[in-house]
Amino acid sequence: GDYDQAAALAQQAIDLARQVGNAGCRAAGHVRLGEALYRQGQHEAAQEHLEQALALSRRAGSLAWEAASLRHLGNRAY
Repeated sequence: GDYDQAAALAQQAIDLARQVGNAGCRAAGHVRLGEALYRQGQHEAAQEHLEQALALSRRAGSLAWEAASLRHLGNRAY
C-alpha cells in the first residue's frame, strides 16, 4: 500500500476533526495514522498515535474506536 498517502490522509482527517471538535473522528484518524506509521517502521510514533486514539475514543464514548485502538495496541505489543 501507499503508506505515505495513507498517513497524509489520516493527518488531514485528524486536523479536520480537531477543527469541528469531533473527538471520535480524531480517534479514527489517529488509529489510521498509527497503522500507517507502524507499517513504515515508525513504531514509536505509531504507538503514540494509537495511545492518543485510545484516549480520544474514551473521551468521546466511542466503543468501536476504543476497541480498534486496543486491538492495534495489542498487535504492537507482541
